[in-house]
Parts: sequence; C-alpha cells; structure tokens
Amino acid sequence: MISNRSSAMEQVLNREAIEVKVPSTKISDYYGSNVFSEEIMRKHLSEEAYFSVKSFHSARPKN
Repeated sequence: MISNRSSAMEQVLNREAIEVKVPSTKISDYYGSNVFSEEIMRKHLSEEAYFSVKSFHSARPKN
C-alpha cells in the first residue's frame, strides 16, 4: 500500500519541467523591477531617503 507521502513524492519527481523564458540575459535588467514602485517608495520611505533614491536613479545612465 502506497502512503500519501510516497504518492505525492512520486508525482513531484515525475512531473515535466516548465520552460521559463526570461525577459533578458542580464538579470539586472529585470530583477526587482516590479517590487518597489515610485508610489510605494513615496509612501514608505522618509522624504530624505525617497529623494536620495530618485536622484540616484536619475543619475544612472540608461542602456
């Protein structure tokens, strides 16, 4: 008799892998891009921290 745990492990080990297509070969192009929006930064950061982040991003060269 197969236990539920053994049955679950068998299903996990035999499932097909899912192909994931990344948007770019450079992780830095997309990593965290939808995590900390400008609205959320404004809400949760101090004014000093918010403007520091804004000035950092505006000074970075765009590729």
